[in-house]
Amino acid sequence: MSYTRPLSLGLIAALLIGCAYASPITPAATSESPFWWFGWGQPVQVATVVPPGEQFRISHRGSTGFTSVVSVRQSAEARAEAFCEKQGGVVSPVTEQVSSGPQILGNFPRFELVFVCSSKPTPAEGSTDPYVRLMRLKELLDSGAISQQEFDREKARLLGP
Repeated sequence: MSYTRPLSLGLIAALLIGCAYASPITPAATSESPFWWFGWGQPVQVATVVPPGEQFRISHRGSTGFTSVVSVRQSAEARAEAFCEKQGGVVSPVTEQVSSGPQILGNFPRFELVFVCSSKPTPAEGSTDPYVRLMRLKELLDSGAISQQEFDREKARLLGP
C-alpha cells in the first residue's frame, strides 16, 4: 500500500505567494543593483543636481506579479525615510529604477532607489510666512522662553481675525 503525503498548506501558500525581497540599505558605491542581470527597467535620474554626501541604495521586489509597483515603491521609500530620519536628515533621491514589461515569470514588480541623506532644511529666521513664525513661537513656548499667554497673543496677531 502506498501512501502519498498531501501538500501542506504552508507549502501551497509559499508557492502561491512567492518571496518578497527587501534589500538592506547599502552604500551605492560598494553595492550592485539587482537590476543588472535582469535588464528590466532603466535607471532614471531624479535629481538635477546631485546633493553632496554618501549615496545609498535600497531595492524592493514584490512577492508576486499581482503586487503593485506603487506598493513596492512606497515600502522602499518609507525605509529610506526612516534611515535618513535616524541620521537626522531627509531623503534626497538621486536615481530610481522600476521594472517594466509583463509582471510574470519572475519579473515581479521591482523598485530601486539611490539616495543621499541631506540635512533638514531650516526655516529662515527673518521669514515673513506666518506659519514659519508660528513654528518658531511654538519652539519658544516649548523651551519656556515665553508664556502660554504670550504665545496665544502672538498667534492671534499672526493669524489675524
